This record gives sequence, structure tokens and C-alpha cells, in this order.
Amino acid sequence: MTNPDDATIEAILQAQRTIIRTLHETSTSWLELNVSMAQLKTLIVLSDEGPLPVGQVGCRMGVTLPTASYQVERLARKGLIERVEDTRDRRRTLVHLTDKATELLRSLRQGRADLMRSWINQMSAEDIAALEQGMTAIADIASQQRQPEPEPEPALVDSPSGAGSTGSR
Repeated sequence: MTNPDDATIEAILQAQRTIIRTLHETSTSWLELNVSMAQLKTLIVLSDEGPLPVGQVGCRMGVTLPTASYQVERLARKGLIERVEDTRDRRRTLVHLTDKATELLRSLRQGRADLMRSWINQMSAEDIAALEQGMTAIADIASQQRQPEPEPEPALVDSPSGAGSTGSR
């Protein structure tokens, strides 16, 4: 393992910032997005994890139950998520993405992927091989350092009735 100098690391980080900024600036789907960053995070959590109680959404996002409930309500008004009865426990309510939200996320992800493909197609075979090797190496390191899912705090877990439990002492 080699230790790159600070200038090399800074050059890599600057390249990453340029890529991300350009992806955002050139993707019309991102420019037309009419949701807040917190709402987008909520949609991504539900996309990645599937239907969840509001408390679990909050736990995954690291926010309180009232904050998660607020985001869920705003997204429901926009037609991006729905509340449904839990088929395993009818006393519980789950939130899930609507088809509109699924299509929105697909469009955002596809637009970025298409743009990246077009850039990669303009690179030399040697640069593509080096990029693949470097990206695979950093992805391997990143995946080893992923934190396990935190256990939900009692105030964030939905009770069977769908309300957050406050726990008595």
C-alpha cells in the first residue's frame, strides 16, 4: 500500500467535485427536481429498503420521528409516497413509494448513468482500465467501512398503532 502525497489526494478530490458538479449542472432531471434534500433522502431510503414504518424511515435517516413524519406528510401531498396497512400487522402503517416517485428516482439515476457512459466512451482503453481498477479499489475499501444499521431508538420505532412510542420511565 502506498501513501499518496497531499497534492495527489487533493487532485483526486477536486476531480470528484468537478464530476459531481457537472452531473448536477447538466442533468435536467436534477435541475427540475421539486423536492428538498431531506425529502430526496426519504425517497432514497424507501427505494433502497422498501416499505417501512415512519419511525424506521427516521431511524435510517438519523432524524426524530416528528421530523420523519413531517417529510412523509409533505411527500404524500406531492403524490410521491403512500401510507399502506402492514399486511403482517394491520395495526401498523407503512410508507412506500408511489409509481411517480419510482419513476422520478429512475429518471435521476438513469440520467447520471447515461452521462457517465458518454464520458467513459470518450476515454482511451488505458484510462478506462485505470479508472475501473481505481474505482473498484476504493469501492472495496468503502464497503468494508460501512457502518451496520443502527438499532432504532424507542422514540423512533412505530408502535403497532402507527404512533411513535415515547416510553415511560
